[in-house]
Amino acid sequence: MNGRRLWLTNLFGGLTSLLHPWNGELLVAIVVAAEIVMALSRRYELAHLKLTIATILGTGIPLIYYALLGKTDLSWKLAQVASKHAFSFWAITIAIVPLLVPAAVAYTRRPTTFLAAATRTWPLAAFAIFVLSGTSIGATPLHSFQGITIPLAVLAVEGLQIIGWGRIQRPVLAGAVLVALFTIPTTFEELKIAQGLAAPTTNNANFIKPNERDALNYLENLKQPGSVLTRSYLGAYVPGKTGRRSYVGDCLWSEPGCLTLTGNANTLFQGSLTPADAQKLVLNSGARFVLADCQTTADLPKLLGPIIRSAHGFGCAAVYEVE
Repeated sequence: MNGRRLWLTNLFGGLTSLLHPWNGELLVAIVVAAEIVMALSRRYELAHLKLTIATILGTGIPLIYYALLGKTDLSWKLAQVASKHAFSFWAITIAIVPLLVPAAVAYTRRPTTFLAAATRTWPLAAFAIFVLSGTSIGATPLHSFQGITIPLAVLAVEGLQIIGWGRIQRPVLAGAVLVALFTIPTTFEELKIAQGLAAPTTNNANFIKPNERDALNYLENLKQPGSVLTRSYLGAYVPGKTGRRSYVGDCLWSEPGCLTLTGNANTLFQGSLTPADAQKLVLNSGARFVLADCQTTADLPKLLGPIIRSAHGFGCAAVYEVE
């Protein structure tokens, strides 16, 4: 690349990290590893070094920002801790075996271009980031494998060519049948799972009732400041829609004690509390508004009566301003 256009690598590297930190981590790992591989088989020139440094700098700046957030922002730090989980290494390996086996053959051929080197280092970098993400300095290890089928598919085709796939009768048809065999049933199952997750269900913010939307619109347009106490599924919607703080929402951003906060809200709107306990919960929450969703079974005017300043009904939903 022309030295005057190195800023493009900064720009695209930075955009990669801003999409998600693991994207940036993976890009840096791939570029560095691929350049090391190429340096072993070619003369490493100053232009290569400049391009590598520019890519790392552009990609690394957002990563440094994310690292600082984890140290300086309590919400970010708590979300990072809450997102930590383990995932079976063997479950991932079994899933990619159909591509991994023929792809392994391609590693017997030395790469002659940077693209070929990057394709070979991508799976290795993904495995390395997976291991790193499972330690105390990382989280969400499964993210590292998103997109790994792209390099593995390219390497699998190359591996099959090396072992003489083209010598069998009708290789294209045979390849198409194998691909269909491994992809169509899996895709069908994934679509069923996606349908179940996206379908309208109770306590799910993917689809909310028109009355709940009207209540949120009211809070959005209301000039009076104040946070909102509602169930977690609507609470996750409150900040983005109304610009207000929420007592509880998505558990990554409602720490510490997300499950306790969720339980508190549920007991209130289910009518499981005495009037005294309900009023104490609302007052201690610091919320100025109580948003009752369409699943609410509690008689909130009766429970919260003395602390309610105003009430606004929206069909099956309602907004109560409290002390």
